Amino acid sequence: MNEKLRPALFGGLLAGVLSALPIISAANICCCLWAVVGGLLAGYLYINNSPQPIRTGDGALVGLFAGAIGGLIYVVLGIPLSIIFSQGLNQALIGFMSQVDPAQADLLRTQLENQSFGQVLMLTTLGALVGAIFLAAFCTVGGLIAVPLFGKRRPTDQVPPLGPAV
Repeated sequence: MNEKLRPALFGGLLAGVLSALPIISAANICCCLWAVVGGLLAGYLYINNSPQPIRTGDGALVGLFAGAIGGLIYVVLGIPLSIIFSQGLNQALIGFMSQVDPAQADLLRTQLENQSFGQVLMLTTLGALVGAIFLAAFCTVGGLIAVPLFGKRRPTDQVPPLGPAV
C-alpha cells in the first residue's frame, strides 16, 4: 500500500492544486485535464518504482488514490479561493453587462448584493464537492492510461517485429 501512496500524493497534489487555482483551472474544461495529468503522473511514478510489470487495476487504484488526495486538496483550497475571487468576477460581470444593457446590469447587481454569505458558501461547497468527485474519476482514468503508456513489458509481452526475419 505504501508504494502506491507516495506516487498518489504527488499526482493528487498536482491535480488538486492546479484545479483549485482560478485561472489555471480553466484547462479542466478540456476533459478534466489536470485530473488526468495527476493520474498519469501517479501512474508513471508508481510504474517507475515497481520492479515488476504493473496490472491495469494497480494503475486505476493509484489513480483513484491520487484523485481522492487531489479532491481533498481541491476542496480545502478551492472553497476559500472561489470566495475570494468571486467578488472580482462579479464586478467584472457587472461591468460587462453595463456596457451591453445597463438595466440588466442594475438587476444583476441587485441580485448579487442580495445573496447572503451562507448561500455563496453553500453553492461554492457544493461545486467543490462535485469537482472533487470529478477529480477522483478522471485521476483514475489517468492512472488507467498510464499503464499501457509507461508500463514495463514482460519479455513475452513484446510486440513481434514487422516484416520477415532475416
